[in-house]
Amino acid sequence: VKALWKAVVEGNIHTVGTDHAPHTIEEKNVKPPGKPPYGVPGLETMLPLLLNAVQEKKLSLERVHELCCYNPTTIFGIQNKGKIAVGYDADLTVVDMDLVKEVQNELLFTKCKWSPFNGWKLRGWPVMTFVNGNLVYQDGEIYAAASGKEGKFTS
Repeated sequence: VKALWKAVVEGNIHTVGTDHAPHTIEEKNVKPPGKPPYGVPGLETMLPLLLNAVQEKKLSLERVHELCCYNPTTIFGIQNKGKIAVGYDADLTVVDMDLVKEVQNELLFTKCKWSPFNGWKLRGWPVMTFVNGNLVYQDGEIYAAASGKEGKFTS
């Protein structure tokens, strides 16, 4: 773990992401033991974990932006994404760096409803998300623009 953090801080790791493998607990507890499906659900907790690391002075907020936004779009040649600038899509996440919340399985949006970080108290959470300038998430609610359906969805 220390070596990974060192590589992130020194710039030897260029992106951070999640495969978001939302296998159920039952799927993970397959028989025979030792051959469960790979991965864990991580989409909802990746950013709060990184923001918490910023609070713990393990890395800077600018480095989080590089790892999650700017570098992936540059590496994969994705146009109009990864920074705030004229001509770029308005894909933005607003975060509250002082918001402390506990990861709670039952409040997750993921269908499997569990996280290896259940019970962890993290400081720094997204509070709003815009995709192409449209509000798609705010304070625990996902809005229709994110799904193509009408209304809002809560965890």
